[in-house]
This record gives sequence, structure tokens and C-alpha cells, in this order.
Amino acid sequence: MITLEVTPKQVKAISLLVTGMTGREVAKKVGVSYQTVSEWNNDPVFSVYVNQLKQEALDEARDKLRGLALEAVNSLQDLMINAKNEEVRRKASLNILEMTGLLNPNSGLYGFGIGPTSLSKYKSDEDYKRQIEKLTSNLTY
Repeated sequence: MITLEVTPKQVKAISLLVTGMTGREVAKKVGVSYQTVSEWNNDPVFSVYVNQLKQEALDEARDKLRGLALEAVNSLQDLMINAKNEEVRRKASLNILEMTGLLNPNSGLYGFGIGPTSLSKYKSDEDYKRQIEKLTSNLTY
């Protein structure tokens, strides 16, 4: 995480905004005006912190969902194979095909997360990452 300077009130506001509170609710909790919270939201340093914490929360949620994925797949498989109701079996089958991208190959799900499958794509992805790292490492606040 980038280390940027924010006030203690801004730190509190950031954590409240990340939980989904509105600017008005945050202003009341922090003891500042709504105008102040609006100004903070327009400050790049403040926005970077909010976005970093939102990303961390999203990553944590995704990790928890990934942990449940096998159980979800097992449940769908059980429904698909063992449900007495034909419509339940059909829907489970369609859900599996949809989630794997096999139902609609243009959904972006087919092959999601596999990574580059050619050396040229691998190199271009690595070049892109290095360019982003170089650009962000030169940022000063």
C-alpha cells in the first residue's frame, strides 16, 4: 500500500466510506461538514486510500468466495445428478455451463484466470506490469 499523509479524521472517514456509508453519514460520525467530506472525496490522496481499502475488502471477499467454490460446485453437481425434479436438474446443469463459460464463450468466463497461453502474450503482460510499476513508483504525494 502506498504511504500517503492523511489526518486522523480522514482515516476514520475512509474506513466508514469503505463500509458503504454515505458522505452525509460519514460527516456526522467524524464530526465534520458534508462539504468537507465532499472535498476529501475530490482529493487524489484521499481517493487513493479509499480505493486501496475497497480493493482490499473486495480481495478478501473474493478469497472467501473462492474458499466456498468447491462446496458450491459439489452442491450444484449433487442437484444436477440427484434432484428428483427435472427442472432443478436442468437449471443446475445450465448454471454449471454458464459459470464455466461453456454456455456463452463470449462471456469472458471461459478460460478466466488461466493467464497467458503464448510466450508473446506472457512477455507483453510482463512489460505492461513493469510499465505500471515504473509509473506508480515515480508518483509522489
